[in-house]
Amino acid sequence: MYNQIITCADWKKKLCKNANQTKPLAMTIPKKCRVMVVSQAPSRQASERQVLADYNNSTFGEFLSVLDVDENTFHKYFYWTHYGKCYPGPRDGGDKWPTVYCADKYLKDEISICMENGLTVVIGISEPSAKYLYTRFVDTGCKKSEVKYKNIRNIRYEHDNVTWMFIKHTASTAQWSKDHTHLLQCKFISVYPERN
Repeated sequence: MYNQIITCADWKKKLCKNANQTKPLAMTIPKKCRVMVVSQAPSRQASERQVLADYNNSTFGEFLSVLDVDENTFHKYFYWTHYGKCYPGPRDGGDKWPTVYCADKYLKDEISICMENGLTVVIGISEPSAKYLYTRFVDTGCKKSEVKYKNIRNIRYEHDNVTWMFIKHTASTAQWSKDHTHLLQCKFISVYPERN
């Protein structure tokens, strides 16, 4: 899966947004994957450096803080992926939303592989990823246009032996942690052996 994503050149055909015109970003799916985090798209910084999950990426540092895990534990049990695999470019107040192209092409297979490896929690962060995951995997009879993001946020859903959570990533790590740590940790306590 990793090689399939990072060698994809569909952005050259204008099928998806890639403002930096660099390779798509991906992580290797851990053999003991327990938690999948799906955020909107790689940051400009990560795209330019072509490194997704290290301390030079401020979002990665936020994940570790909010999830209360160290870097080794994260790489052993967590898979971080994106709705769009390339940086989509800037807009006022943040980044552009990626197109649905990469989500349609990769997310179903990514989730299937993670489930084979023991996945128990999927966290959708940002409106496009949350709506996509909710309508494709949790309530398949619902259309994205019918889903209000505010109505599915901060609620745990149980479906196919997996817990699905949709949370909002704020610019403030402290606020993000305050809003969501209790929601996340109530499930993570039994996710990986170090917490048992």
